[in-house]
Amino acid sequence: MNLKTILIKKSSIVTFLFLSLILFFCIGTMQSKAPISDIDAFIETSYQCATKSDVNLNELVVYSSGKVLAEEVAKVLCSDDTISKQYGTVTSYWGYKTSDTIEFLGKGIADLILAKENLINAFMAESTYNYQAVVGFPNYTAYLISSTEKPRVEKSYFLDKRIGLLDYPTSRSGHILPKQLFKKLDINLENLNIVYASSHFELRELLASGQVDLISSYWQDSDQAKFSANYITPISD
Repeated sequence: MNLKTILIKKSSIVTFLFLSLILFFCIGTMQSKAPISDIDAFIETSYQCATKSDVNLNELVVYSSGKVLAEEVAKVLCSDDTISKQYGTVTSYWGYKTSDTIEFLGKGIADLILAKENLINAFMAESTYNYQAVVGFPNYTAYLISSTEKPRVEKSYFLDKRIGLLDYPTSRSGHILPKQLFKKLDINLENLNIVYASSHFELRELLASGQVDLISSYWQDSDQAKFSANYITPISD
């Protein structure tokens, strides 16, 4: 076989392989033309519902702390007759950090907002955006509550305890204040046995059933039925 014949055969093989690649590419492209569908949101930050009005296009924007509260507030507002006279939809946003509240408060985005008084004053929200107080919560004390003994505010006391906290970073009595206490006592959270609950009611259920040794929450008169006021220790107001 001479050199010319060999070159022709090699050229034919290369050409065949190249044409095969083009063919496979075209087939793959044709098969991959599937309809593009919307991607579900990985992180939800709002909930929307329709009021009783079918013709009103106005939107009521609400901001509060936590998904559960935001959805409950929206549902109540959407079923309210007075709201329905003024708005067609209610969009309720939520956040878990102070910076989230500042984002809404500083720009006056929300018509109704749950915010701390010091933030309202800092941004002069009453004069800047005409915010007016419609409901407030009185000051209260956060407690460590046990069912068997009076909790001690000592580093060694917490290290072998099962501690119930709220899984809401915005909750002062159930999350913020106890963690501030642990930090003040120079306790690494990784060294603590923390059990998180979704509500203050669930915290009390965990304590009553013996699943935790103590919880951090507020004290109310109805707690006397299950727990003793002798077994509570104040953390902070």
